[in-house]
Amino acid sequence: MASSQGTVIWFEIWVRDAERAKAFYGALFGWSFAPFDGYDPDNYWLIDAGEDAAVNGAVVREPDSAARPSRGTVIYVHVPELDRAVAKVVELGGRVTVPARRITEAGGSFAMVTDFEGNEVGLWMP
Repeated sequence: MASSQGTVIWFEIWVRDAERAKAFYGALFGWSFAPFDGYDPDNYWLIDAGEDAAVNGAVVREPDSAARPSRGTVIYVHVPELDRAVAKVVELGGRVTVPARRITEAGGSFAMVTDFEGNEVGLWMP
């Protein structure tokens, strides 16, 4: 299924205790987990929510959990032109927290932004 602009295409659940989180979500939803070998296999686990899942995601260990609170859950939204979307975020009063970068293993590029309230959102362009 092709994604269109504005479609939520991915989510990440940021946690301090990844093993506890995987046990919790596995028991709650029946999810299974696998390391993302090409990216960060010690801190990033892909969620297998089953073949009927509308959106998949990952559990991510917060790299420095003592330094700041967890990000919580972050959604990623499909955009057709990443640079244009990032510029629009700034125009609307948001800010860029991670500039656009390519993730070769996933076949696309992303940027992280926050809205005017500080909510973090990922922008994804295949």
